[in-house]
Amino acid sequence: MPSTSSVLNPAFELTPTRRFAVLQLYSPHATTTPRSVRLVLTINEKYTTDVVLHAAARRGWCTVLTGGMPTAEDLARQRTGKEEKGSLAHMGAPQREGTTTLQIGDFENIEWDTVMTGQCSACSYLVRKGLARKAQLALQLRRHVSKHPDSILKTAVPYTLILDTWNAFEEMKLDFGRGTFATFDDPALMNAPLRQKIDWCLNDARDAVQSPDCADWCWILKPSVVNKGADISVVCEWGEVLSALETVPDIREWVLQRYIEPPLLCDGYKFHLRVYVLCVGALQVYVFEEVLMLLAAHRYEFDADGHDWGDIYKHLTNTARGVEDDSFDEDTHVRLLCDLPAALLLQQQQWNEADKTRDRTTSGASSSNGGCSSSNNCSKVHKRINSLAEAEAIVGDIRRDIREITGELFAAYENEYSIFCPMGNCFELYGLDFMVDSAFNVSLLEVNPGPDFKQTGQRLHCVIANLWEQVFRLVVDTPVLDPSISHCSTTSSDRNCSRHSAQEQEEVGVAPVVGQAAPRCPDLTCVYSKEWSVSKLNGGLSFSK
Repeated sequence: MPSTSSVLNPAFELTPTRRFAVLQLYSPHATTTPRSVRLVLTINEKYTTDVVLHAAARRGWCTVLTGGMPTAEDLARQRTGKEEKGSLAHMGAPQREGTTTLQIGDFENIEWDTVMTGQCSACSYLVRKGLARKAQLALQLRRHVSKHPDSILKTAVPYTLILDTWNAFEEMKLDFGRGTFATFDDPALMNAPLRQKIDWCLNDARDAVQSPDCADWCWILKPSVVNKGADISVVCEWGEVLSALETVPDIREWVLQRYIEPPLLCDGYKFHLRVYVLCVGALQVYVFEEVLMLLAAHRYEFDADGHDWGDIYKHLTNTARGVEDDSFDEDTHVRLLCDLPAALLLQQQQWNEADKTRDRTTSGASSSNGGCSSSNNCSKVHKRINSLAEAEAIVGDIRRDIREITGELFAAYENEYSIFCPMGNCFELYGLDFMVDSAFNVSLLEVNPGPDFKQTGQRLHCVIANLWEQVFRLVVDTPVLDPSISHCSTTSSDRNCSRHSAQEQEEVGVAPVVGQAAPRCPDLTCVYSKEWSVSKLNGGLSFSK
């Protein structure tokens, strides 16, 4: 798919003046301070490596090192201009004073001692388990909503139970009430089946699942730290939960999340939205507006008896799982949110035709149009869409909700430095997953640090290239990662940053007003901007030298 992005393709800029207009070739470096940047690239996966290399190649003042991070001694010689010939710090490096070093690599490849001592920047935060672990995410959002009952997160996050099975595998004390206790090392319990031990450990969750309010719900069971849809199950009864946990005993922390039903469909397929979010320093948060729409491998079909819950490929929308199925096709199942309006209108027309056919017949034979049976037509649970303009307005509302939810998500972690600690000299990309139901309500499912860009595929490769180009513009072309620069907080009374001119904002990386695009980054919309107390403390952590 060729790129139509004005960011990736060369373009001219028209600058009006009082007497005439100036037309000039756009340069991504025209407004930045000349400087030298050394990129240490340690990404294990080729797809993303090639994208980052391409973005760096557009900048002649960037030097890319792929042999690993320079040593502290190399960096010290670099700062004094005394690099030894042949040393890692000297390899291909421009001999320019003020060279900065930026590590772009997988989390496990980052040399954190050099980051924490302020010798370089990195593409990740050290502490972000509160976002990465699904159980921690659910717990923190629950705490935030309890303190802020009017928060959008109260309705934008599915009801979630945390399942901790550690006690089923270790010595524990069970309280049976009335002063009666027992441990698994007691003879009466030592030989109990694992399934029974798990059931004892999770009695609170069992009571919640079997309560009258939740009796008709189905659930998604997900490991807390596993990615790419691994070991996910769709369950409708507590016995199915126990069976799934018993099958994977090595995983001890899970979340049980209410299944969102009925979901909004695209061409008869269930889907979720992958939204890339850029966090810069401590802390500015940007939503990337080119949102991916990832479809399940099988159509969301069901008959009069209900769903086939055993067909995991109609319920799971993870691309990593979808490619396992022979029917998966990248053109069909990996799309953009901007494709949704036309798809919704076409889907509505198909359902209308199916309804007319059903009314003309009495046989009740199933229709394949739209991915639903005639006896349980999806048009009855989806809001009717009558025009393309109406569909586009719906998608606009979805985008608005995504921005609001994302901004509130990071507000929920303010002062929670033990589980999420942004650092003034770092940035990080996250993949946020959202689900939309048939009433167009948007729900946040999970947050993925270090997202797998390769799942985007080759057809939409330009989307990831555009993302990284704008990341470079924001965090590489300008000294935005310099903790010594005080960035404007749009949560303060000075929301318009009036003390900074537009040119000054571009040159020193001052954050724009929430709701506006970042300078020279039309697809990065700021949704949160506030200077955290750790912004000048390297994340509040340090290593001894």
